[in-house]
Amino acid sequence: MRRLFDFGKQLAFSQTAKDTYLVMVANVVNGITGLLFTVLVARFLSVAEFGTFSSLLNLTLIVVSLVDLGMTQGVVNFLPPFIDRGQEKKVKHYLGNMVGTVGLLAVAAAVALLLLPANWVIKIAGSDNRIYLLLAGLGIIGASLHLYFLGVFQAFKKFFAWSATEIVLAIVRVVWVAGLVLTGLTIGKALSGLIIGALTSFIMIWRFWPAGKIHLQLSLKTIKKVFRFSRWLWFVNMIISVYGRMDVLLLTAMTSSVIVGQYAAAARLALVFPLAVNSLNAVVAPRFASFPDLDSMLSYTKKALLLVLAVAGGLAMFLVLAKPIISVVYGSRYLSAVPLFQGLVLANLPLIITIPATNSLVYFFKRPQVVTGISFMQLLVMSSLTWGLVPHLVGQAPVLGFTVANGLGLVLMYGFWTRFYLRRRHEAT
Repeated sequence: MRRLFDFGKQLAFSQTAKDTYLVMVANVVNGITGLLFTVLVARFLSVAEFGTFSSLLNLTLIVVSLVDLGMTQGVVNFLPPFIDRGQEKKVKHYLGNMVGTVGLLAVAAAVALLLLPANWVIKIAGSDNRIYLLLAGLGIIGASLHLYFLGVFQAFKKFFAWSATEIVLAIVRVVWVAGLVLTGLTIGKALSGLIIGALTSFIMIWRFWPAGKIHLQLSLKTIKKVFRFSRWLWFVNMIISVYGRMDVLLLTAMTSSVIVGQYAAAARLALVFPLAVNSLNAVVAPRFASFPDLDSMLSYTKKALLLVLAVAGGLAMFLVLAKPIISVVYGSRYLSAVPLFQGLVLANLPLIITIPATNSLVYFFKRPQVVTGISFMQLLVMSSLTWGLVPHLVGQAPVLGFTVANGLGLVLMYGFWTRFYLRRRHEAT
């Protein structure tokens, strides 16, 4: 028993555990302040203004995932061997090229956003106000570089710097918007929170920067090498990002800012599901990666399935609590979001239940391409259904789109899991 206690204590205070605690604290603070930020903006703007703000923010985040081009994944997965071997010159060479690529693409995207015809911009951003578009463009540049530099901290295993940067940025952003409420909040002032957040991030990055002085470079050979290494990770992350934001993008293009505002309010609360998915993935993924044989994998899959069913059952309580939650968080102006939130709760339950199959396919059966293919299919199904149903169902269209796409993902994930399980079982006999 003493040995077991000592082992547990050693594990709990290991460097890996400490780094995990830091990241978890930052994620919790981010989640809380992100919700406070949304509540402040939703309560002190009109529903239509909140819809426009949500459309602009949604487009900003989609573009950020596109312009990264795998550089953030590259710095996290490509650089550590060079760092461990002390190859400082090579590290700086790659860092200079990757940050140059991200910065150049982000600036190009921001300029393109300003130059697009007004009728195009209204369809994707909800507004052709050039001040709003300028702020969104600066937000694209700031957020792109922020995420890349966080990747640098990860590559150097500077998790205190990573967490401190995220926490300070999150707190400053919400305090900034809370202060602006006193002077009368507008869409432009709310968007300025993106700029203040980026400036705060750059100050923190300058304070903790681990790599010394680097020079911006654009070597096509180097960029191609990094892209070849990280392109699939970038593609998967891009699908995930676009899949989670296609709903607001399509509603922006096809409906009014009031409908977008009501839907965005419900969707923000439904982010509890991705948070739950990420937390459960962090727990089960290492276990699926460590199983030596089919029987141990099967035994744990059954336990994990019971766990996720229990979690899904708990989250289903939001169906009953939707109205009081919406009333308390957003106020009576957003009561039309109640059925939207209830629909999103039902639509996201399959994501929770799919977790054991998804992690088993990736980490035990070593079939990440299957998960990527299914995810891409879900994006196509969700987008097509939403596009076709918006004229008839309006705000409920993306809810139905997510319901069908996530349900399809559930069936396909467990279908492929069964196929690979039976094949491996047959090979073993």
